[in-house]
Order: sequence, then structure tokens, then C-alpha cells
Amino acid sequence: MSAAVFEPARVLIETRFNTGWSSRTPIRFGNVAFNQPANQEWVALSIRWGESGQISIGPVGTRLERHNGVVIIQMFVPKNGGEKRLSENLDAGAAIFRMSTELDSTNGIEITYQTPYRAYRAEEKELRQENLIVPFTIDSLF
Repeated sequence: MSAAVFEPARVLIETRFNTGWSSRTPIRFGNVAFNQPANQEWVALSIRWGESGQISIGPVGTRLERHNGVVIIQMFVPKNGGEKRLSENLDAGAAIFRMSTELDSTNGIEITYQTPYRAYRAEEKELRQENLIVPFTIDSLF
């Protein structure tokens, strides 16, 4: 089995979101050039890694590591436009990940997404921001 975890996981997470979100709004992905729309809806996806550890013993290729983290989707909508569109976007983002599992057998990783939740609210210039947080665990063979 491959020891790669972070890059295959990033690809799975970003592909899942890009496919599920479709053309709902522009998406900014990490470390990619992006022209922020002026006074229009858009989202930014990032991945934050937490603690990791070995969770089983055995011969090489059968041991399991568990990696924890969160997907953060920052959602921006024009200020003073009411709650409806922001809530619709939060619901759409949550539906993409909620309580689902993905397997990448080539790299020997399995991602399990937990229940998404809303967090952090801010207003900047003409936009209002709220974040959708999706906790996940990744089990990988090594």
C-alpha cells in the first residue's frame, strides 16, 4: 500500500465538493489563483489536519493509521440580503459530505465524513461570511 495520505485525501475532498457544488457559485481552492467576485456569492474550501496516530498493529501493509481533520467551507453572500440564500448554501454544502464514506483503494485510504455544522460569522466590506465545518477521519493502511 502507498504511504501517501495527504495528497490523495485532498484530491478526494476537493473533487467531491467541486462535483457536488457544480456551478452554484465560484469556488476558491487552497493555494490556487482566484479572482474574488465583487459583491457576489462565492465559497472557499480548505482542509485543516488534526492529530493522527497508529490504531492497529501487524505486518507492514496491514497496519492502520487514523488521521483527523476538518473541511472548512467559507461561504460568502452579499450583506443585507437576508438569511435564505446563506442557509440554502449551507444546506447544499452539508448535503455533499454529510455522514458519507469514500474509498481510494489505489492509495489504501478511506475517508469518513461526520455531521457538518455552522460556525463563525463575520461581515467584511459588502459580504457576509459563515463557515460550514465538516469533521472527517481518514484510515490508511501502511
